[in-house]
Amino acid sequence: MLIHLIHALAYQAILRTLITPAEIAEYLAFREALADKWGEALSRVDEKALVGQYIRNLPDQEPSAAFEAYVDAVNQQTEDWDIARLIHLFPARRTTPIKGRKQGYIVLRELAKLYRTDMAEFKKRFAFSMEKALADEASLPNRLTASTGCGFVFIPLQRKQLPHRKKLLVTFTELNKYDQRLDKCIGLTVIAEGNGSWCDVQWLPVFSPWKENAPLQEALDTLKPFRPVKSHRIERYGLHDLP
Repeated sequence: MLIHLIHALAYQAILRTLITPAEIAEYLAFREALADKWGEALSRVDEKALVGQYIRNLPDQEPSAAFEAYVDAVNQQTEDWDIARLIHLFPARRTTPIKGRKQGYIVLRELAKLYRTDMAEFKKRFAFSMEKALADEASLPNRLTASTGCGFVFIPLQRKQLPHRKKLLVTFTELNKYDQRLDKCIGLTVIAEGNGSWCDVQWLPVFSPWKENAPLQEALDTLKPFRPVKSHRIERYGLHDLP
């Protein structure tokens, strides 16, 4: 077992650069792998260089001060992916009809696992769903399968669908989980409330091993409830101004 010894100021700098819990955990695992491979070479460079080496995923290269440039080149764009406010408000505003607090913690745990690229895509779909709900416009669900393997399905609803909200939440979540062959899927419905100036969000985590299900497959074939899924690779740190 490796014990990481990192100066407090260096650790603060790590937190300012990597920020998300998933990235910090991954960095420490990367750092351990570097120590196993390069040994004392780690002590000859600053922590910033190791963070830069992690950002560019270069475990097979000997640690070097030159890697510090990658940290300086990180394009944070925090406003694009930061979902901290959503996470902080979740416990107070959750109205989801699920049993006990445990399932709420399941949702929060999966959100906390997301990398910044996942968070950016999540935030984009969440904002789009709120926009459609506030306008009371009909819209097909949006979907996202995060790099963690957890799927999300965003379901904007019109006010007239309120009586069927719970059924729609369960149905779309289960259909997306099956369609994408996932073991974990979280659904959320978004609907305008009050005078249409704010939205209420209900969440449903459905976690179970994927298995063949003829009724679900028939429903997918018959209803065609989703847009086609597209996959693409996103640069996590958006490096710029490299020397």
